[in-house]
Amino acid sequence: MSRNYYVLGELWFTTGDVYEFYKQLDKYYRKIKGTAVFWNYKTSLKLEVVFIYEIKGLKMYSPKWSKVKKQLKSFTCDSLKDRIDFHIINYRKAHDQLGRAVITVDKKEIFSMCTIIAEREMNRKEWNIREEQNVKYDIYDHKHNLEMGLQAHEMIKEEGILAQYDFFDAVEEYLSSPIDTSIKSTDIIIKVLSLIDRRVGKRTLKKLNESFETEHEGIRYFLKLRCDAEGIRFS
Repeated sequence: MSRNYYVLGELWFTTGDVYEFYKQLDKYYRKIKGTAVFWNYKTSLKLEVVFIYEIKGLKMYSPKWSKVKKQLKSFTCDSLKDRIDFHIINYRKAHDQLGRAVITVDKKEIFSMCTIIAEREMNRKEWNIREEQNVKYDIYDHKHNLEMGLQAHEMIKEEGILAQYDFFDAVEEYLSSPIDTSIKSTDIIIKVLSLIDRRVGKRTLKKLNESFETEHEGIRYFLKLRCDAEGIRFS
């Protein structure tokens, strides 16, 4: 028969222990993913708080990534198929083992999507928003904190600061959508993948060439690359 036991007593820990635990809680709560650990060796006290949030792109980890990469390569146009490649670089020491997603052209890194850099910039952006709106961070206001985090995330994505999981999510959406939908997407990664897609013909490329002046520089780079490879004058 199982029973519950209770022990009354005092636990001693430092403000540093509490502050370190608070920083972990704050970090993983913003991402809604990860494990915050409170550990005090003197009292043998260990407390774990687990945040679980499924990011669609995490399904693409090896061995599934190799299959997804083959799909991406199969959609790449003939004129660029041997020049463009996709790479996933994971950092084992990172808490979630997320690292970078890289698109290379002629074996040179052209588009790097680093989780560490993106999350650093996202946190900085969120605090800038709070300062502009004179809104203090309230650890208990979960809904508002989430909204602020999502707003900051969308803002850095528009600037082209992307994480590895942004790449995963975009690839999943790209592979499950018609090319006519993908080419009109506002997502930078989906737009890039569409521009090098063999299903996008010269007529479409010429039209895009006339209307892409205000697009992100990464998108314009790949449009120029495709146009040059197809013998289309890039304006």
